[in-house]
This record gives sequence, C-alpha cells and structure tokens, in this order.
Amino acid sequence: MTLEERFRAFVNLVPTERGCILWTGHTNRHGYGRISAGSVTDGSKRMILVHRLVLEWKLGRPIREDAMHSCGVHACVNPDHLREATRSENMATYPERGGNPRGSPCKGNRGEKHGMARLIAENILEIRALYADGKTQRQIAGMFGVSRSHIGKIITRKVWAHLDGGDAE
Repeated sequence: MTLEERFRAFVNLVPTERGCILWTGHTNRHGYGRISAGSVTDGSKRMILVHRLVLEWKLGRPIREDAMHSCGVHACVNPDHLREATRSENMATYPERGGNPRGSPCKGNRGEKHGMARLIAENILEIRALYADGKTQRQIAGMFGVSRSHIGKIITRKVWAHLDGGDAE
C-alpha cells in the first residue's frame, strides 16, 4: 500500500463546520497526525507529521519552515488550511488561531477546537441520542470510528461535558 493510500484510509472526508478535514489515524501527544514512511529493510522508516506531508504535496516540494494551520485544529489536514510560515510567525499568531503558546497546544480548547478532536458537536449530540434510543456503546463506537470507552465517556459527560442538550458550542 502506498503512502498516499494509507493516508486516505485515515482521513474523514466530511468536513467540519469550519471546513476542517480531520485525520483519524495515530496522533502525537499534541494532537498532530502521524504516519510512517520509508522502509524497514533499507533503514529509512520514520514517523512523519501528516499536516507537513499534506503541505508538501500541496506545494510540490519539501517545506523548509513550519506548516501552519490557519484553523488552529492540529488534526486538520485540509490543504486550504495549511501554509508555510516561520516558527516565530507561527507562534506569534497561535493564540489568534485558538492555541496556547505555553504548555499544551490543546490546553483551553474544548470540543472540536481541541487538537486531538475526532468528533464535532453534532456527533456528540447524536451519540447521546443514539444511546438514549437503545444502541449499545459498541455499536455507536463502530458508527463513529472511535473506541467504546470514548463513547462511554461522552455518554457520562466525562468528555464533551460542555455540551448539554441543544447547546452546540
């Protein structure tokens, strides 16, 4: 399987309200998507950041600076939300894009603004409604491509607690 085929297998092509196309594969501790590239046999295998890969595909060349998200969503791989920027420019505009320049880039971001979010507010409300209608956590997890334990945390409001009924913020 090619790198591009593996990439496509982990992308949710249904954009969020903000137009983000979310990576659903492995992420690092900051919520940035990761994928392996290269070969074990020749020693070139390494993990690369998916948003940087997308920007390189968009530009048709290796990038020399940071790959900056205009949306502030670390899991976003929409090429229209990515551009090359210097480290200082990226960090200076980080708070405007919903990030926290000190500590965890995800800190203070709730719901779909969180860098590791794979679901959006509408999904959460639907998950809670499906559970109330008698679907099992396992069935719901399969429908949304997340773990059963994560569905349990959504239902018990251990995560996404800020969403209460009709509140979609």
